[in-house]
Amino acid sequence: MKESPPLLNVEYWFRYIYELIVNRDQYSFEHLFLAITNAWHILTYVSYVLAFGLIWFLVYVVMLSRDFAKEDEERFATIEPKEAEKEIGHSRWEHVEELMNGLQESDWRQAIIEADIMLDDVLESRGYTGAGTGDRLKQLSPSFLPSLDALWDAHKIRNRIAHEGSAFSLDERIAYRTIQSYRRAFIELGVF
Repeated sequence: MKESPPLLNVEYWFRYIYELIVNRDQYSFEHLFLAITNAWHILTYVSYVLAFGLIWFLVYVVMLSRDFAKEDEERFATIEPKEAEKEIGHSRWEHVEELMNGLQESDWRQAIIEADIMLDDVLESRGYTGAGTGDRLKQLSPSFLPSLDALWDAHKIRNRIAHEGSAFSLDERIAYRTIQSYRRAFIELGVF
C-alpha cells in the first residue's frame, strides 16, 4: 500500500508534475485521481481559512464604520431647534443657503467658499489679526467658541476645495455638514 503524499510539500508536487509529463505510462488514472483529490482537500482547507479571515475583516470594518458614524453625528450634530427658529436676515448668508439648495456640486463648493470668506470678515471685524482665516481661528479657544473643532474641520474642507479643485470630490452630505458648522459658529459668535 502506497503512502499518501504530503499535502503541503511543494517540492513533491513539482516532482509529481514532472514525472507525470515525462513518464506518462508509469502513472495510472487512479494515481491521477488521488492527486486531484488531495489537491482538492488542500484547496478546501485554504478556502475555509480565507473565508474565516474575510468574515472577521468584514465584521471589523463594519464595526469601525459604525464608530466613525457615531463620531460624525456627535461632532456635526444639527443645530438646536431654538437656534434654527431664529430669523436669519443676513443677505450674504441667505446667498450661501441659496447656493446650498442648488443641485450641483459647483454650487456647494461656492457656498462653502462664501461662508469661509464671511467668517474671515467677521473675525477681522472683531479684531483678530493674521494673514488669513486659519491664523485668526488659532486665536480662538473652545471655551469662547464651543464649535471651534467643527469650524476647523469646515475650514479644512474649504482649503481642500480651494487647493485641490475638481480633484476633491465633494458630496452633498459633507457640504451640508460643513455649512452647518459655519452656521453654528455664526450663531455662537452672535452674527445671527
